[in-house]
Amino acid sequence: MQKSSLLTNSSCVLYLGTIPYNWDVEIIKSVVCGSGPVVDVRCMMDNASKNKGFCFVEYATPLDAQRALRLLSQIKIEGRKKLRIEISKEGLRNPTPGAKPELQLNRNYLPSNVILPPEMLMNNPQPQPQQNQQPQQQQPQQQLPIQQQQQQQFIQRSLLNQNPQSQQQQPQFNSPNDLIAAVSSIHK
Repeated sequence: MQKSSLLTNSSCVLYLGTIPYNWDVEIIKSVVCGSGPVVDVRCMMDNASKNKGFCFVEYATPLDAQRALRLLSQIKIEGRKKLRIEISKEGLRNPTPGAKPELQLNRNYLPSNVILPPEMLMNNPQPQPQQNQQPQQQQPQQQLPIQQQQQQQFIQRSLLNQNPQSQQQQPQFNSPNDLIAAVSSIHK
C-alpha cells in the first residue's frame, strides 16, 4: 500500500537542467528519444534561438519518469558534462497520468557531441511503415536501408566517443546481434 501511494504522489515530469542554451525543443526530443514514453516536452525560451537552460519532459506514468531519470542521468555532452535531472513538482498538478498520447520521437536532431547510454540506443523506437496508402507502400521499403545506414553511423559515432582508443577501427555491423554485442561490450 505504501509503494502504490508513493507512485500516485510521484510526478510524471522530469526537470532537465544545465542544457546547452542553443538546444531547442526538437534537439531535446532527439536527446530524450529512447528514455521512455514521452508525452510532452516543454522548453522555456529567452528568445527564438536561446533557451533558459532548462526544460520539462513529461512521461506517461511516474514509473516511466523514474526509469527515465536513471537513463538520462547517464547522458554525456562532449564526453564529460552531464545534464541535471530531477523529478519535478510540476507533474504533481496533473491528476490523470497516462491521459496524453505518447509522442513519436526520433534522433534526427541529436547533436554529434551527445553520448547516449547503450540502453537508450537500443530503446530507440523505429518508425512503422504506413500500409494504408497504396502508392507509398514501396517507399518505406526503399528508405529502410538508408535508415539502417544512418542508425549504424550514429551508433558507430557513439561507440567511438565512448571508447577513444578505438578511433582507428571503424566497427561494421552486419546484423542487429552484432550491434547489440558491440554496445554491450562497452559497458562490461
